[in-house]
Amino acid sequence: MQLEFCKYEATGNDFVMIDHRDQKLSSLLTKEWIARISDRRLGVGGDGVILIEKSDQYDFSMLYFNADGLAASMCGNGARAATHFVHHHLNIKQTHYTFKTAKGVYSSQMLSEDEVKLKMSEVYDFERYKVDERSHYLYTGVPHLVVEMAHEESLDFAIEKVAPYYRYHAAFGSEGTNVNYVKIVSPQKLFVRTYERGVEAETLSCGTGVLASALVMAKKYLWSDFVDVETKGGSLRVDFDFATEAYFLSGKARQVFSGIAKI
Repeated sequence: MQLEFCKYEATGNDFVMIDHRDQKLSSLLTKEWIARISDRRLGVGGDGVILIEKSDQYDFSMLYFNADGLAASMCGNGARAATHFVHHHLNIKQTHYTFKTAKGVYSSQMLSEDEVKLKMSEVYDFERYKVDERSHYLYTGVPHLVVEMAHEESLDFAIEKVAPYYRYHAAFGSEGTNVNYVKIVSPQKLFVRTYERGVEAETLSCGTGVLASALVMAKKYLWSDFVDVETKGGSLRVDFDFATEAYFLSGKARQVFSGIAKI
């Protein structure tokens, strides 16, 4: 059986996007198949797989799977890519969207042809877990640990060798956490590198990780309104209001190519 797909990237975070509104392939989209199509040598390659399905109450439903084939509750960049896919590829032409995820209901907005703004609805548990003085925990749809780098420290290091210490730390239980290394570029501007669980490697950017990093640093340094974030994959912006608990993630997304895969 053949399956049409689109390859997407949102500031370097890349995904295999599938229109699954008819849900005919539910029994065939196994953990093993998702891991195989995510493989960069044996499949299409990606940080994850996104299924777009129908919803009775909302504009669409989004199911997200990490590259290891396991379901994940939320992916910020994936949600931005999904919005772009629904708008351009599925031709559901709206400016604003409301959609369901495994973690709850989110809303998004097309700011331009290739820029998407996502309202984040799951932000809590600040500092619930403490590992050391330089790291700070925040839940932004998935768990994140933010590790602040000192001004004199370089962000040019082998993250795959260092991050597993935090990723699998006993404080976070059996599921562990995502890990973000953060450095202040200038007031209200950060550079962030993220090691993602489920991918078990660094990704070029991580939306929920960028959000966590921006909010943690804003709390610490008393920044207000916004934080600009640079990643290896591009630029993102976080707008926020702690008083009203309003949090937004904005950045570009695009379709890279489309194709047909065997299933």
